Amino acid sequence: LMRDLHFSKRRMLLNIIESEFGNEFPEDKKKALVKKMSSRLESVFSSYTLLDEFEQTSEYNTLYNKITGEIALYLESHGI
Repeated sequence: LMRDLHFSKRRMLLNIIESEFGNEFPEDKKKALVKKMSSRLESVFSSYTLLDEFEQTSEYNTLYNKITGEIALYLESHGI
């Protein structure tokens, strides 16, 4: 099913926002947050080798948790 699909940072961010913070945002706000967080989290993403199979690695869970924490901190610091 996942064959020939490339890992997407934006898709990962959207999945995290929908899974962890989804009830707090309407759809248009989710996409805006993905755009904002993409640039803010580039240094976090750059610490990992993001190959096509990345979602099946243990590092994916570590990255997922780091990004979730960063998003939570961002939302808290901006009163969202």
